[in-house]
Amino acid sequence: INGSSMTLAEPESSQAGNLYLTADKYLCFQIDDELHGFELKDVQEILRDVVITRVPNTEPWLVGVANLRGRVTPIFDLRKRLGANVTLGEKRWVVVLEATLKGQQMAVGALVDSLPEVISLQNDQIQSRNQNSSNQNSNFVVALGKTENQVVLILDPSRLIGDSIQALENAES
Repeated sequence: INGSSMTLAEPESSQAGNLYLTADKYLCFQIDDELHGFELKDVQEILRDVVITRVPNTEPWLVGVANLRGRVTPIFDLRKRLGANVTLGEKRWVVVLEATLKGQQMAVGALVDSLPEVISLQNDQIQSRNQNSSNQNSNFVVALGKTENQVVLILDPSRLIGDSIQALENAES
């Protein structure tokens, strides 16, 4: 890997039950005017200046793959995946996430525009989301966190990458 990285400490385990209602630490970042986040337990590390190899005939949000610590890791553009306006920022960060696909744990990278920060939310600041929305992007949001002056859209990495990984597998065959 050509670039810098940050490895996150293992978060304290959550209580049994709905993890989105009991976890208290989230890695958050801006996309346009919205604050998005992942549960800290899903985040492995944050990288900058990652060399990405494009894979043809895949979904537009699947940027390609990268060799991260000896593992070929799919990288997707979170901005494109969520349908936000595309910008070509000079400084893009890759948040390496643990996701579950077809019952298997795998690492995936999400390109984000800003350096993420960790925030804490108490149980009364987190609201589970109704998944019966007709908006495709809302299916990625599993909970809403309320900060002092903003709402955090808490995303599920496995839901975000499901279609992308299927597209990558189809391109490789």
